[in-house]
Amino acid sequence: LPADQKTIITFPSAPVFNIAAGCPVVAFSTEAENNWARHLTDDNLYQRWSSTNSTSPQFAVIDLGRNVDFSTIKQIVLWWETARSANYQLRVATTAPDPGMDAATAAGYGQELYSIATGGEVGWNPPDRSNVFVDVLTAPSLKPVTGRYLLIMGTRFSPYTNVSLWEVMVEVEIGTVTGRVVDGSTGLPLAGAFIGPFPDAVQADFTKSMSDGSFSYSGPMIPLNLKVHRDNYILSDPVTVTPTQAGVNVGDVVIRPAIRNAMEYAYTIVVDNKAALGTDTYDATTVADPWTTNNPPDNATDQMFNTLFSTNTAEDALGSPTTGANYYRFGLESTLSYPETISEIDLYWFQNGYPLGYYVSILKPGETNWVKVFETENATGGYSQGYPGDGLKVTPIKFAPIEADKVRVIFTRPSGRDFGRGHIIAEIVASQAPVDPKDLALNALKIAGGLKMATGDDMAAMDLDSDNRITLKDVVQLLRQ
Repeated sequence: LPADQKTIITFPSAPVFNIAAGCPVVAFSTEAENNWARHLTDDNLYQRWSSTNSTSPQFAVIDLGRNVDFSTIKQIVLWWETARSANYQLRVATTAPDPGMDAATAAGYGQELYSIATGGEVGWNPPDRSNVFVDVLTAPSLKPVTGRYLLIMGTRFSPYTNVSLWEVMVEVEIGTVTGRVVDGSTGLPLAGAFIGPFPDAVQADFTKSMSDGSFSYSGPMIPLNLKVHRDNYILSDPVTVTPTQAGVNVGDVVIRPAIRNAMEYAYTIVVDNKAALGTDTYDATTVADPWTTNNPPDNATDQMFNTLFSTNTAEDALGSPTTGANYYRFGLESTLSYPETISEIDLYWFQNGYPLGYYVSILKPGETNWVKVFETENATGGYSQGYPGDGLKVTPIKFAPIEADKVRVIFTRPSGRDFGRGHIIAEIVASQAPVDPKDLALNALKIAGGLKMATGDDMAAMDLDSDNRITLKDVVQLLRQ
């Protein structure tokens, strides 16, 4: 064809998912306070990590949260800043790096995934960003190794004496999982339930079940632990599945209703960091630290989603959680109405007012040592919840049933978001552990047969026909459940 009549055929690329987004990062040097290592995975191409100026190799390690088979990924994309590395290598390991790892040890860390040592310039330069150079790495350049920790090490810098990256992306293709959500108490389809990988290292979106209970979830084509959650329901057991482009059907996923909200009497506390990191026995002092008098701690347990508790802005100025023994952590403590066994705590954050790091602990009746049931240093706030309140994000936390007297939520890593205020939580909801109907049926049979006396709690749970006695008729109805 003439030069001005060329035909160009393009093929759309398959959609991809960045499994490194939101993952924790450790850098072994940092140039300045605003060039933190976490910018490597913050999904923001206008914030970067920069190492110190040095003639020695500089490196950072990303914790992907799981062992990844790199023969299954589509590509790795490195967004270099002007201070790029002409020579560099990527390495993968299944064990975390030693905090004191030096450059010589890093050069032999895990297995080699990729290296370039030609001394040439790297990356293509987008026309709208003069300070961006992009490297896209694919097979066969990437070696088929497996690991959880991804090390990026620059060994020859150009044109400066440090190395700087805007973002590191580990991208896999997207597949589909389908199924149906079922109410375990009735056997009927359940609409409005959220399906997604929680808790999981993959910071993926959630999907929602339709009016017939059906759902279609799109996510990265790697093994996922999908769970189902809905307001006033217990988080489902995990369904381990790998999404595929053709789609995988997992059938029915069952969730059961929660019993009730058992939280009340909230107040703010400040926790000594040294004690918290050491024995898990906390020396807590009650403090008055709401953002305003209109946002007191009691708002977190008043069962009203349009009232808020907010910490003071001073909390965000406390610094890094690794600052040492003098660092203080703020948090929220709540006493249950009375001691009881719980198996789930739901945190309803207002908009993006959640901290990046926090943990949840429970105090058993009559004890002094708190039991930690959940911890994160890279929180995403959970999934968006349109009901019961707009602008809420929900983090459902499920754990083995435990008898609880008090619950604490301790903030360990500031949000880094400029709200002009601290962390904002709308509600803390604790749910009683569900009772297996088979266990209830066995107890009912003992009572009906005269082998056991019925208590008031037994009557409330087992007298299904409300005739003020427990009979074989109640046993049969329990077994049907």
